[in-house]
Amino acid sequence: VTTGSSNDSLAVHATRRTDGALGILFVNKDKASDAVLKVTVSGGSFSVQGTRFDYGQTNATSGTAVTKSPIKVDGMTFSLTVPPYTITAIVLAKAQ
Repeated sequence: VTTGSSNDSLAVHATRRTDGALGILFVNKDKASDAVLKVTVSGGSFSVQGTRFDYGQTNATSGTAVTKSPIKVDGMTFSLTVPPYTITAIVLAKAQ
């Protein structure tokens, strides 16, 4: 799976999982600013509902675990905000 970012403070990695789902990992390396993203997915058909996982400086300082929440994307182009110094993973199931 090919990924790219025009922001030096944002790393992006993606994988097509064995169950057909798409996993995308975003790493915001900026300690002070949100990364506001426009994500475009091509080359597959995925559910518009998925799961979001976050772990960042707030979790580390408060001692909380990874935050898990549902996410709904509007088609295969959607906006996403990754808080400062945070890793966010998105999992979108293969469309049924």
